[in-house]
This record gives sequence, structure tokens and C-alpha cells, in this order.
Amino acid sequence: NLMGQGVYLTDSPDVAQGYAQSRGRRGGNPTVYRAKVDVANVLDLEGSAVEDVRAPFIARAESLEERFGEGSSPALRAELAKPEATGDSLVRAMGQDISDVSAGEQVPKSEFTEDFQILGSDLRAAGYDAATHTGGARTGTPAHQVLILLDPADSGGSGRPSAVSAFSPVQAVKAPPVAETPATART
Repeated sequence: NLMGQGVYLTDSPDVAQGYAQSRGRRGGNPTVYRAKVDVANVLDLEGSAVEDVRAPFIARAESLEERFGEGSSPALRAELAKPEATGDSLVRAMGQDISDVSAGEQVPKSEFTEDFQILGSDLRAAGYDAATHTGGARTGTPAHQVLILLDPADSGGSGRPSAVSAFSPVQAVKAPPVAETPATART
């Protein structure tokens, strides 16, 4: 996931159905839900990364360097130096550095999940409830709007009400049947 754990929503029923089918193959019943969402402050990841957006990324770069040595966040440091950097370009740079450290140090990428969790937490502390971007470019799906709820159950320390007031199933999605090949056909 782009920003770690959270609730990822799209305005495209077709894209939602595709994701539901993909997740359903891992076990479970794939279902598309309609969500009623009320968020006050949404970070546009395609917009200019202002100071309160940059600060959590600076902290993540420092954390990588503390754990894996100076020079372990070159892509993120280079992107942070650009005045035209966007939230999306910072997320991508951070992901690149994590991939490089993962490969170089032979640390599974899953070990860096906490970095994205802390990033989300820091963005919430800066006042953002959610992040948005135009999806589809990375996955080859049609362009669609993505909304990532950084913490949909946030009703605690910030005093803000929960971002999601209702989830309702729209449809159960049947996973496509597995085609039998000569190697898997039962006789």
C-alpha cells in the first residue's frame, strides 16, 4: 500500500471490484462496500509538499540514516531538496530508499511497515485526516480518485469524529473460476 495501513477508497466501482477480487483470492469473501466518508483536512499528494508535509518525511529520512548509516536515504533527501516536490514524489522516494536498504541489508521490506505507519501518524498529528491522489498509473488501471483514510477510527486525542460513518456492502464479487489445465484437471 502506498502509505501503509489505512482504508483505501476509490471513486471507481470497477477498480474497487478488481481489488476485491484480488484480495478475495487470498481467502475470504470479496465484497465491494459503499462508504460514507467525512474528512476535514485531506492532503493532496499531487500538490506541492508544504513544510508540515515535508517534516514527517525528514523524520523518516533521519530514522533510516540512524538505523542503516548516513547515505541510506539518498532519493528522499534529493527529493526533499526540490522546491517542487510533491507528497507523491516524497512517498515514491521514501519507497525507493526502503527498497534499496532492504536489498542491500537483506532486510525484508515488511520490516519497514512501521516507517509508513509512523509517517501516517505524523501526518495525522500535522492535522491531515486523509490523503488523496489520482490512481491507476502504477497499476495500469483506468485513472480514478483514491482516498486513503490515515486513521478511520480517529476519535481519540485529536477530538475529531470518526472519518467513516457507515460501510454498506454494495455487492458480493464472485472470484473468477480457476481454469483447469491438464496439470490441474481432475479425472
